[in-house]
Amino acid sequence: LPYPYKNVELVQNGIQATFEYTFHEIDRDGVFFSHTPPYTYTDCLNLCNYLENKLAFDPDIYFRRELLYHSYEGRRIELLTITAHNQEYLKYPDKSFECEPIIQGLFPNHNYQPNQVTSYNNRHTHRPFIFHNRKYIFLTARIHAGEAPSNHMLQSLILKLVDKNDLMSKALLEHCVFVIIPMLNPDGVYRGHYRMNLFNVDLNTVYHHPDPKMHEGPYAAVQIAHSIKDRLYFYIDFHSHAVKNSGFLFSNFPDEWEKKTEIRLFGRLMDIYSPFFNYNDCGFTKPAKGNPGVAKSTIGRITGCLHCYTFETSYFTSTKDPYRYDPMHNPKHEMYRVVKSRLGLQEFYQLGDAVRHTLAEMLGLHPHSILNQTLFGNKEGLKKWIDSDLKKKLKIKEEEKEDKP
Repeated sequence: LPYPYKNVELVQNGIQATFEYTFHEIDRDGVFFSHTPPYTYTDCLNLCNYLENKLAFDPDIYFRRELLYHSYEGRRIELLTITAHNQEYLKYPDKSFECEPIIQGLFPNHNYQPNQVTSYNNRHTHRPFIFHNRKYIFLTARIHAGEAPSNHMLQSLILKLVDKNDLMSKALLEHCVFVIIPMLNPDGVYRGHYRMNLFNVDLNTVYHHPDPKMHEGPYAAVQIAHSIKDRLYFYIDFHSHAVKNSGFLFSNFPDEWEKKTEIRLFGRLMDIYSPFFNYNDCGFTKPAKGNPGVAKSTIGRITGCLHCYTFETSYFTSTKDPYRYDPMHNPKHEMYRVVKSRLGLQEFYQLGDAVRHTLAEMLGLHPHSILNQTLFGNKEGLKKWIDSDLKKKLKIKEEEKEDKP
């Protein structure tokens, strides 16, 4: 249940929850209490099965499900490709078109023959078509086994994308190809680990030199990133955070001024479209000691993609003021007001869907933009404000340096 608690209170340092449970005879084998709505390996398989049954022969949505790799204990690491059908492929269903390559060591179930015709009519027997005129969005989740909210966010995004009645999703699929690994650490999830894999390794530290036998998820993800690097527009790795509040981002650290603004634009748009995402908690400043093995860092480096993010959510609490950008409720433009609220399953789903809205805004595809209802008026006004705000912060930092003896 999303809210199984008898009583929940917001206290000074977080949330205090109480609940009651009556044990029954059937509970002799054990009872487990989860600190967050669970998302199991079976849930991941169920999602992939549902999408495959729904979309494999859909006339509008192009969907491919592939076994990307096996985990150490033999569990599936899934790869999903979702976009709209290319009209040229439909027009010439027997013609052979360019497809994604078979990567050595991956795709263990593929029986693809080198001289096989890769046409629309036999699209389920070869790797996905390459859509050269579309932007590729690479999404991954659950490298840390205990971070179940990451899968809830990603599932929300996926289910909204395949809603054929949604105009924004239709536009996104016509302009983008979504390449998704929904669960990078299935053994850790299945075993009930919190952060590590079977070998007690934090897999989000080894992307720069992943071992194909011990670091299966990172190894497979890096190979996919290499394969699509010339087409990659966005990479988002979904996580959950046990210390910080709200939803927030960690980004890479470009030196060019325009790129700094562009990266922050994604964060500000997320802040506008989600009452549970807090821009003020985002990490856009290079830390003293960065980890080169983190997914966003490695994939950004090997692909040159500007938009590579770690997208986090708190398990429990948001401190975002939902009226931050409303001229009526915030006439003084106060950007640091705190309003505490509780996070649960519905809020995780909203955060995932906010990614969809933000991508549509970034690409100029949003059919019902709300930017005209904010302090900024439109996307260009928002970018100017980000630019001005960044200059103010840098000026303050320079003045602080000068004041030091």
